[in-house]
Amino acid sequence: MRTRIPAAAALLLSAVFAIAQNVIFVDAARGDDQQDGLSPQTALRSIAAAMAKVQPGDTVSLGAGQYFYESMVFVRGGTPWRPITIEGNGATISGLAPVPADQWQDRGDGLFFQPDGTRVGALEPYLIDGDGRRLEGSRKPEELKVGQACWPAKGIYLRCAPGVTPAQLGLRGTYRPCGVTMTNISYVTIRNLNAEYFANDGFNMHGYCRGLHYENICGRHNGDDGFSNHEDVAAVVRGGHFHHNNYGIQDISVARSLYQGVLVEHNHRAGADFWGGFRSMEDSLVRDNAGGQVVIRSTLVATAGYEPDDPMAAGTLFLKNVVISGGPQGLVVMSNARATVQRCSILDAAIGASVLSGAALHLFHSLIRHPEGGHALLLQGGTLRANGNAYHPGAFRINDQDFPPTAFADFQSACGQDAQSVLGAPSFRGMFLAQQPKVMDGRQRRAPGIASPIDLPVGDIAPPEPQVVTSTGPLQLDFDFESDNPWALAYVWPERAPDGATIAAQAVLSDQHAASGKQAVAVSAHFPPADKTRTWQLKLFSVRFDSLDRPVTALSFKLFGDGSNTRFIPRIRDRSGEQFFGPDGRLDWQGWRIINWDLKEQPPKYLGGDNNQQQDGPPMEVVVDFFPEIPPAGGSATFFLDDLSIRCD
Repeated sequence: MRTRIPAAAALLLSAVFAIAQNVIFVDAARGDDQQDGLSPQTALRSIAAAMAKVQPGDTVSLGAGQYFYESMVFVRGGTPWRPITIEGNGATISGLAPVPADQWQDRGDGLFFQPDGTRVGALEPYLIDGDGRRLEGSRKPEELKVGQACWPAKGIYLRCAPGVTPAQLGLRGTYRPCGVTMTNISYVTIRNLNAEYFANDGFNMHGYCRGLHYENICGRHNGDDGFSNHEDVAAVVRGGHFHHNNYGIQDISVARSLYQGVLVEHNHRAGADFWGGFRSMEDSLVRDNAGGQVVIRSTLVATAGYEPDDPMAAGTLFLKNVVISGGPQGLVVMSNARATVQRCSILDAAIGASVLSGAALHLFHSLIRHPEGGHALLLQGGTLRANGNAYHPGAFRINDQDFPPTAFADFQSACGQDAQSVLGAPSFRGMFLAQQPKVMDGRQRRAPGIASPIDLPVGDIAPPEPQVVTSTGPLQLDFDFESDNPWALAYVWPERAPDGATIAAQAVLSDQHAASGKQAVAVSAHFPPADKTRTWQLKLFSVRFDSLDRPVTALSFKLFGDGSNTRFIPRIRDRSGEQFFGPDGRLDWQGWRIINWDLKEQPPKYLGGDNNQQQDGPPMEVVVDFFPEIPPAGGSATFFLDDLSIRCD
């Protein structure tokens, strides 16, 4: 049966979907606010005029160039289906305005004063001279030196050289509070826009905002933050450069923010400063800021309408493929906050990572390099869970106890959670990014650190492309476990006991059994009591072989048989996470045995029965699953592996 839409309803729907999505043009040089702004020829002059006109679904297109003493203040937002879009086209909005030359009071000895009430709250205005140089100095006017200025609440103080007056210096001040301002505004996209020289923030969001997207933006030379979220804001920043502010990024309260491809550098107090909420940062570089490079801390959330014990008050941070470089502290996890760090590099900070009282840091497959006299990790009542990291030179402190590089094993024992980590080899010393592959005897895999190139439009900071092992013949990677352990992770499934406690597993080099040489890898876990005999799954994962240029065609390893009849199965995971299962086996023998799997002779098995699946290229992981049967009383299980070989034809 065909359903007919009444003519009146059809006309209404047609009108709804036919609403024009206007493009409003702004041109500071040639525009006129008396025009309609609907074409480049009839562009408006001011951003304020455009913001008064813009409606959901509209686009504001800025002409390239400078917009002095202009802010972008949103009076309305868009909707999920009809967001407001700002096409900045590389334009710059600026809070600068000339300092009145006729309002200076001569206080003697070269000190001049001008009454001004700009400085309130978080605003930290300042002066620049005709050459664009920031005039700073003591906050006490009487201590200012020649060429310095300060701007307390009363007004502006400036000390000039003998015979020089302020009117001769071409002074401008950061009089406007913020560049982009939103309060309870949602569904806005802003692209290719610079915000500079504002007394407070370049980009400032308050209240309940969601659906905010920023692409290729820049916040620079602002009195407080380059980019700032407050209260209940959900935002995505894809491509951002935040520099020479007090704080590069500052997110406060229950904001949920995702940063991808951002560069945060040369800020006067901190790089990325997060309070409460949830933050994620990937493919980014944070470097050479005066305070902590990346800081996560707990905060009060009652002002945003949340209960004081809400999980959003604690503060959660996720970092992956991020380089943190320079400064007094790299990563700071303040009291009660949580941070997960994977495949990152923290370089040349006096303290690589600090974990304070009640806080927790989960650190995996990352590199921390610190100068002599510094510390890779500083644990002051915090909790560390770490696996597969490299530290150089590797000094640590837990509360008031120092662990030099020679006491690395003691540090691992004291913190109780640092498995599979190593002290960095001298080859780490010359690395700016932990991006270079590690090559040993023809084998190659990526060293701890970032997993893929960081693509930032900032000249010479992007890491080199990874080198790839290539050859026309077969390629084989061999690991003997004497100098290199390819096994990166072990965990149990289900991962929690009936009482909710996490079941810990580890894969560490051990001299208890060895097929060749002096050590092999021991993968183990302790299992809780249950109401009956239970079969668990203990998974052992290799590192990701990023630099292979072909799929895996064969692998072999030595496995120690304990006669327990425990079932095991090897498998391969490809770049897409697809699983390629090998032949089952059981530990029904005693001593060492070679396990061979030729994928041509024994094609992989697949979940769901699809036997035509193809490996989706490198990076690849090798996995071995064990299925120990644990009696009702609970107990431990340990399995030993040695001499892993991987072949690619």
